[in-house]
Amino acid sequence: EPDNAKYRSAVVSSKVFIAKIHSVMGDQQTAFRLAKEVQPEIERLAGATLDDVETLKTKAWLHNLLGMIHMRLDEVEEALAEHYAGIQVCESILAKTPDEADVVKRMAGCYHNSAVLCFRQRRLGEATEFSAKALEITKELLNQGSSEDGVSLLSAVQTVRAQILFQQGRVEEALSLHQNSLANLKSLELAAPEIPEHQEGLGKVYNSIGLILDQQGDNDGARHHFERAIAVHESLHERFPDNPEYARELIKNYGNLIGEQLESSETDAAMALAEKCVQLAHRLRERFPTNLEHVMLDGRSRCSRGDAFLAAGQTEAAEQAHEDGCRILAGLAQAEPDVAMYQSEYASALADQAAFYFRQGDPRNASELS
Repeated sequence: EPDNAKYRSAVVSSKVFIAKIHSVMGDQQTAFRLAKEVQPEIERLAGATLDDVETLKTKAWLHNLLGMIHMRLDEVEEALAEHYAGIQVCESILAKTPDEADVVKRMAGCYHNSAVLCFRQRRLGEATEFSAKALEITKELLNQGSSEDGVSLLSAVQTVRAQILFQQGRVEEALSLHQNSLANLKSLELAAPEIPEHQEGLGKVYNSIGLILDQQGDNDGARHHFERAIAVHESLHERFPDNPEYARELIKNYGNLIGEQLESSETDAAMALAEKCVQLAHRLRERFPTNLEHVMLDGRSRCSRGDAFLAAGQTEAAEQAHEDGCRILAGLAQAEPDVAMYQSEYASALADQAAFYFRQGDPRNASELS
C-alpha cells in the first residue's frame, strides 16, 4: 500500500531511530547522512497530511536529532537552527492538541540543548534564557503528572541551570539545584538501576558538586564527589565501551581528581591516573579524529600529565608534556577562534606552562607565555 501515510510514517520513524543510534554511538557522519536522506520524505508526508500529529512528531524529532548531531560535531549555529525548527514544529502541534505530553517534553529538550550549546560557548545570556524556558516547561509538565522521563529531564535541565549560576557567581543557588537533582536521580536509579541515563546524570551532578566544593576550599568534599563521579562513569564505560559520551565524562572526572591528588601531594596516584587519562583521551581522539571536544580533552590530559611529572620532579618530562598539550590546544584555538571554551583552555594551558618556566628560574619564557 504505497499511498498509506500511516505505513510511510512508521517507516520514516524507524529510519530516524536508526540515525539516532549511529549518533549515540559516536558515528555522526553516518547519522547525519541517514537523517538528511529521510528529511525530504518527512517533509512530503507532513505536507500531504497537515493534520497528522504523528508525522509532525517525527518531524520535530528529526530536527532535534539533527540538532544533537550538529552539537556533537561542534557546529553550533547549525545545531541552534535545528533546535529552533524543532521548537516551532512542537508549538504547531500543541496549538492543535495541547495535551501531547511527549511533544511538550520534546520542546523542553530543544530548549535545554540550546542552553547547553550556548553555555559551552560561554554565551551566558542566551544560555540563561534557554535554560529558564526549559525549566519552566519541564515543571509545568511535571505538574500535570510525574513521570520517570519527566523527572530525568528536570534533573538534566537543573544541572545545566546550576552550571550557569555557578559561572555567574551564584554558588549557593547552584549547589542547591545540584543537590535537588542528586536526590531525584538517586530515586530514579533506585527504581530503575539498569537505565544508563540515570547513572550518567548522577555522574555529572557529582562532578559539578565537586567543582563547587573545590572552589569553596572543601578539598575532602570535592574529592569524595569526584571519586563518586569516576565510579559511575567507569561503570558506564565498562558496560558501554563504544559510547564516547561516557569516555568523555570519565576523562573530565580524572582531570579533576588529579588536581585534588596533587594538592594533597599524592604524586604517585596522580601520575598513574594522569597516564590513564592520557591513554583514554588519545584512544577517543583516534576513534573520532574530527570531534574537536576530543582534541581539547587530549590536549588537556597531556597538560595534567605535565603537572604530575612536575610534582614528581621529572622536569624534562613535565616540559615535554606541557608543550604537547599547548601545541594541541593552540591548534584548536586557531582553528576555532570564536569558540570561547577552546580559547579558555588554551589560555589556561599557557598559564600553566608559564608557571612551570617561572619555577624553573626562566623568567623570560614565563613572561612571554603569560
